[in-house]
Amino acid sequence: MNYFRPHSITMILTVLLGLIISSQCAFSQNFWEATGTLFDGRAVRSLAAGDNGIVAVLVEEQLFYSSSNNGDRWLGGIIGPDFTQLNSIAIDENGFAWVASNRGLHRTQVGTSTQIWNDARGNVAVEESFVTIVAGAQTAMAVSTNEKIYLSSNAGQSWTAIADQGGAQVLFLANTNDVFAAADEGVIRYSFDSRNESTFKFHFLPSNTFIPRFIDRIAGSRSGNAIVVSGSEGPEDSREEIHLTTDGGGSWTRILEFSAAGSTTETQGMSLGMDGEILVSTVSHGVFYSSDYGNHWTQAVAGLEDDFEPGPLASSASGQHFIGVGGARAKVFRSTGIQLPVSVESQVPVPGVSLAVYPDPVARDTEIMCSIPRPGLVKLVVHNSVGERVAVLFDAWREAEDFRVKWNGRDYLDRPLAAGSYFISLRLDGLALSSYRAVLLP
Repeated sequence: MNYFRPHSITMILTVLLGLIISSQCAFSQNFWEATGTLFDGRAVRSLAAGDNGIVAVLVEEQLFYSSSNNGDRWLGGIIGPDFTQLNSIAIDENGFAWVASNRGLHRTQVGTSTQIWNDARGNVAVEESFVTIVAGAQTAMAVSTNEKIYLSSNAGQSWTAIADQGGAQVLFLANTNDVFAAADEGVIRYSFDSRNESTFKFHFLPSNTFIPRFIDRIAGSRSGNAIVVSGSEGPEDSREEIHLTTDGGGSWTRILEFSAAGSTTETQGMSLGMDGEILVSTVSHGVFYSSDYGNHWTQAVAGLEDDFEPGPLASSASGQHFIGVGGARAKVFRSTGIQLPVSVESQVPVPGVSLAVYPDPVARDTEIMCSIPRPGLVKLVVHNSVGERVAVLFDAWREAEDFRVKWNGRDYLDRPLAAGSYFISLRLDGLALSSYRAVLLP
């Protein structure tokens, strides 16, 4: 009797191969993976990504790390006493890392075992403190100090003062050498005067274009064609918004809106990648990802640790994304290259929506507070960190009102869920309005 027929062997091999492929696919579903170990520090302050695998990060106020292999190995550590407060970092197209500090502006070659810092202040007054540094196309750089905004077109050999706007913490330098800076009432664009190229003129946004009054972040694509800003109407505003322009600030479109975490700036980082990619990291709602300039959004947290504290984002020319996170130890994660589908967490900004959880971190008996802008079928769903639905907390018709839903930290089969990060999404008539990242305690 022949028990091992050829087709049986083929079937066994096919099943085994399928199991191997399935396990590999399941493993590769993480959007993020950890880079090498940073030696010290708890909070990532600034992050920058350049070409050819170059990445640099500032941790807390005196730690600098750099890598020339996409973070596989980090070099660096404490910078000397002349750098008592590191504020911002940038990487130029020649592979130099630039650091703005309260003691000046310095640069170093990335990836060397011994960091040699060169003074890059140029003709800027010695008494000025450097707040923000950004890199543009070719040899263009822009910096803000406690007194002015400067532009250099020769890799920092000399600087031209373009604005008496001291202390600007938010800058973006487009490939046209236009500088976008956060102002008291929105955004100002500084550009060369076509009639006199030695002078700059400034433009407030058109009065009929609404963006938040208080801008917390500005980010742009490497080509400079797309720019996003985040902000709110002030400290008492319970929401933050992300707006996008693709015409140099002539018009803006709101692409995302979410509740803000009290007095803390909700948006911790923004980055634009290739072909419409946008990443936004937030305090309460995790990390959002869009591949179509904000028309659709999905959560991008798979691969990050459960207790991560979102920080700055950066994207390289090759399409690699990086995020700095805080916690017990500062870490940097990089994207794995998988394509995220538009998931149930996709959001379309709708005014009048709120979603909050108290207490947070979540105990085994917590309350979720919701507000919807109109009557409709409301669904409140809980997903785990890889996007799997684990519980439906509410699924019924509601009037346009505030309401509360209790959750005991259990799944849809009344089993206690493991401690970690979970995402609670609020949907109205099938439309995802808002999501909230909550940490479930053991």
